[in-house]
Amino acid sequence: MASEHEPEEVHEESEEEVSEDKKPDRPKQEDVDPALAGRADSPKALDYVGDSEDSDQAMLSSTRSPSPLDFLGPRAHLGSPLNLDPRKQIEAVVNEANRHVKMHRFDRARDVLKRLPPGLPKEAKKEIRGQIDRAEQAHALDCRVRSALESAQDHVNRCEFRKARRAVKKLPRKPEPVAKLRAEVLEKIGEAMKGARRAKAAVPGLLARLGDLGVDRDTIDEVAAKNDIDTSNPLQFSHLMEQLIARIEQGPSEGR
Repeated sequence: MASEHEPEEVHEESEEEVSEDKKPDRPKQEDVDPALAGRADSPKALDYVGDSEDSDQAMLSSTRSPSPLDFLGPRAHLGSPLNLDPRKQIEAVVNEANRHVKMHRFDRARDVLKRLPPGLPKEAKKEIRGQIDRAEQAHALDCRVRSALESAQDHVNRCEFRKARRAVKKLPRKPEPVAKLRAEVLEKIGEAMKGARRAKAAVPGLLARLGDLGVDRDTIDEVAAKNDIDTSNPLQFSHLMEQLIARIEQGPSEGR
């Protein structure tokens, strides 16, 4: 998300104006850690449908902002640190602002910038503020994606597929990683819906099979309650009955 425009030239101070013993120390160039690198992992949406958990998480992580306040780093947009003449005061302000950005305290990060020395070029100050703004926008989008995925997962768990689709469709179609994630999750919801239909169609046969094995409906409901299974959810109910049938047909384990 960081700007890719060509670096503007900023003239260096003449070496004749600064004596050898009074030249500022050459600043260290450090890559600033990404603002959102420490955040918690995104939820594994609809992970029971397939094994695409890692791809979902990768899609979500691609919405994160670039490294904030990286104008002092090697990929500077306004020239090298020497061209900007960043003194220790500038580095301290930028580092403190970056700590606030990592904690998602964007207003406090902007307040810190007020302590930047007046001699710093306006373009540099504008770029720093712009990076904070972009980090805040990326964080807001990330929270929006998280909320949509969590809502969709809850609805799918209750076989509320239309509500799940509505939750995901609220996501924007841009940027591209979010649009791709949006399409993939909608596809998974469709697969889950088909699975629920198949499970619902299998319920009568499973109940009949358990009846042949001597397990009546009251017993099944009791087992479901103990295992917190929603018998109105065909996915959960059919899976429970399949497990019961498998255990009964397998018989008691050796040593019991």
